[in-house]
Amino acid sequence: MIENDLRRVTLKNSTSGDKIILTDNKTLAICKEMFNNSVKEEGSVNMSNPDYELKVEFSKGKDQTFFLWIGKEGEDSTLMNLNDSNVIYSVPEKITNQLKQFISETN
Repeated sequence: MIENDLRRVTLKNSTSGDKIILTDNKTLAICKEMFNNSVKEEGSVNMSNPDYELKVEFSKGKDQTFFLWIGKEGEDSTLMNLNDSNVIYSVPEKITNQLKQFISETN
């Protein structure tokens, strides 16, 4: 899903509007892993409001925006590219847990 190197990811909480800006290599690697290990889900998409809006800035190429729904403990998360709202991607539980950890550490 993501071929270029990430330069920065901004997570904006859809409820509070709070932003988390990720620029360190460790969290950017988790974000890249999230994109590259997400599984495309078939069928129609009818989603509630997302938990986060992710603005992804690349070292090269056009920036992209995604919506993220964080799964509960032991669940997958869901990702949607804003430019293709008819397709969702499942984010594995392992990566969901890593996302939840660094989000809670920055709040």
